Amino acid sequence: MRSNLPPKEEFLGKTVEGIPDYVIREHVASGSNGHLYRAVNEQTNNEWAFKIVPISNVISNDERDEYLEEARKANELENRSVVRYHRVVKHSEGKSEYVVFACDYVKGQNLRDYVKKNASEIDVPFVENFLRTMFRLLYELERRQYQHGDLHAGNVLVAKSEFDMDERIEFRVTDFGVQRFSGYPTYETDYLAISQILNDLLKCIEYMDCEGRNRYAYNVFRDDFLKRHLIETNPIADPLARNPRLMAQKLNKIDDDYRQKADGRANTQLVTPFDYPNCEQMGKSHLLLKSLYSDRLLGLSKMRERSNLVLTGPRGCGKTTVFRALSLDYLTSVNDDDPKRMEYIGIYYRCDDLYFAFPRYKLPARNEALDVPMHFLIVTLLATMLEQTAEWARRHFAEEFQKKTGSLVADLWETLGLPRPNSPTADSI
Repeated sequence: MRSNLPPKEEFLGKTVEGIPDYVIREHVASGSNGHLYRAVNEQTNNEWAFKIVPISNVISNDERDEYLEEARKANELENRSVVRYHRVVKHSEGKSEYVVFACDYVKGQNLRDYVKKNASEIDVPFVENFLRTMFRLLYELERRQYQHGDLHAGNVLVAKSEFDMDERIEFRVTDFGVQRFSGYPTYETDYLAISQILNDLLKCIEYMDCEGRNRYAYNVFRDDFLKRHLIETNPIADPLARNPRLMAQKLNKIDDDYRQKADGRANTQLVTPFDYPNCEQMGKSHLLLKSLYSDRLLGLSKMRERSNLVLTGPRGCGKTTVFRALSLDYLTSVNDDDPKRMEYIGIYYRCDDLYFAFPRYKLPARNEALDVPMHFLIVTLLATMLEQTAEWARRHFAEEFQKKTGSLVADLWETLGLPRPNSPTADSI
């Protein structure tokens, strides 16, 4: 369809039929179906966004102009994140005919471009704000039995005013129903679309730089929302699946849940016998895992003695539960990581992380690219090992490292990503 687009300069300084009081002043962006401009009403200094689409790129029939569905759906929604439409008119320019969508002009940029230019500014509160906005929108869409249909980072706008004292960031959503132009949606559901955006945002955050509450929230985003709630389709397997209200409630409880965990009062319990049908869905709920795990498992001693072991069994028999309970991350979380009693260091790595790194992976044409997934697996496995070993060392060997500040051992401590033990921030990590 891009071949149907005219030069972007063609409309600058002009008005369109049916909206004579707005002059097109600036080209903002271009997509597959049309150009986006900023138009100004010179009398009131008001600004609208004009999306100009060739008539050949829209769908219509004798009974109804299908392209109007985008404006109708957006204006019917009450959520404040939705970009409103003011006019939809047809416009002729020479021998070509266009449809012009006039809507709110949002001062900012789409989320895809924002991430490219401001990746270092993406933090946990930014992601939390994004999820809260999306859950509110999904709730109304569910109630109206709608879906956006073409939700991606290019259709989410990041609005931030330099005149706002609090420097607040708002997310606005546009282009409802645009899949009708191309004939198919980008993602099967809006939930999968949000999971992909969330995955891209989390990649911008350095986990080791997060502390306390933000680190806990990051784990909830990654282990609960990304890997479970947003991609699960069966509410029996996950009560939060396809339930924006419950997802929002969980998001709003992060502070309370973190305080309970910090106070040592967290006690995760099963709500129904069908909660967590597999161990992967538990995320960081190590206390729950502890209540389900038994060290009397037959063959456990043999597993601990072997360096290489392939464990097989029917789905749901407890394979993952056993391996996770042998990991250093689990032992540290349940205060069972005394160095005097440890004979090995176990690292549990969830390999479905590869899906988010290589979605819909196909064999590359270049032979040298075949090993990229393996390199990714090795590097992330190594990073997981260093991260968990550093946490364990921080808990049990801080005093010993303090006595050797400036030595090779202290240098190794710093290499692991930790400040030297005598630094002002060492106790705050």
